[in-house]
Amino acid sequence: MVMNTRLITTEEELISIKDSWNCLVRSNPETSVPFFSWDWFYFSWLYFVKPLDWQFAVIIVEAGDQLVGILPLVFGSKKSAGIIYRTLSFCNVGIIPRNSVYWLSGADVDSIFDAIVCQIFEMKQKWDVLELANISNETFFHNYWFKGHSGMAMIQTKGLSSPFALLEGLTYEQYFSKYGNKDARRRFKRNTERFAAENKRWEMKIFESVNDIQQGIDLALAVRAASWKGAFRDESYIKFYRELFGVLAQRSEVLIPVLMLDDIPIASEFITGCNGCYFLHTNDYDLRFRETAPGICLLHNILITAFERRWKLFDFTGDDYDYKKDSNTGIRYHSTFQIFHNGFKSRFIYSAKTFWLPLFRKILRIPQPNDFIKKIKQF
Repeated sequence: MVMNTRLITTEEELISIKDSWNCLVRSNPETSVPFFSWDWFYFSWLYFVKPLDWQFAVIIVEAGDQLVGILPLVFGSKKSAGIIYRTLSFCNVGIIPRNSVYWLSGADVDSIFDAIVCQIFEMKQKWDVLELANISNETFFHNYWFKGHSGMAMIQTKGLSSPFALLEGLTYEQYFSKYGNKDARRRFKRNTERFAAENKRWEMKIFESVNDIQQGIDLALAVRAASWKGAFRDESYIKFYRELFGVLAQRSEVLIPVLMLDDIPIASEFITGCNGCYFLHTNDYDLRFRETAPGICLLHNILITAFERRWKLFDFTGDDYDYKKDSNTGIRYHSTFQIFHNGFKSRFIYSAKTFWLPLFRKILRIPQPNDFIKKIKQF
């Protein structure tokens, strides 16, 4: 199979591959989830990356007229230990589920990634460090970087650990007897009885249709404003969710569960997914109702709904907080890679990170990061 690799750097080119991108996503079971879609990448770039004047670098691989591989990256810059360097990285805006990375493929996975890596190193004059954050250790993409690549050095560090619940093949009773948080269920029941005794009404509402998704976002934002996290710091997040969720609602790939006490929203979650696999993006609760554990109550109701709707997977994403581990059936581990080429500045940064900075920390008796893993390959 003869492959042609191209680099997409203009908005017009990006828009032109929208349909073929989304078609490729849906054809691959491992990537047929909303956050691999063209829409997710485009709105992330539009509201978070473009204002920084960073440029996207979408690498595509075609076999004839057929799109068989995509790796969407962005050019940016960072500062570490006083050193400013150019990066090539994922468009990670802090709200993308950290269970995997952007990688799409046809049948010949090795050849596709060989082509992508060749393209990455062909433009090495534009970047000093290739940063690939939170790659699931179970994926081919993770293992690929341990292959021999000449002219490359690499630092691997521990990424986030993402709890998940595999629900397929389990009944509600089986799941909660083995994995569920019994204390949370007792608290859920106690709170329900308390609300009933006080003549208050509470219920979980799910907003998911095109007509009501914006109302769900408004209620979730009201919860966020009253939570310990506070209101969104800028309008970018609000615009991102409004536009993206408007598109995903048309494809039935988003839902916003909100726990209501009378007419007051007290807890909320943003969830996206399809084909029975769903992912939690952000969750909040109103601090005024903390003693009633509204977040736990909402999560319990969502899991009940998951069984009613026959979900196969509910991924909590993020990190392995206790309330997530209380309800998980497994944890997905991740790694973050920093990859360096044989250019002078790239090699200098690699030396600084692997030798000089650890040496200075030792001299100054600064604690070393306990998750530091080093994998060296000769330039």
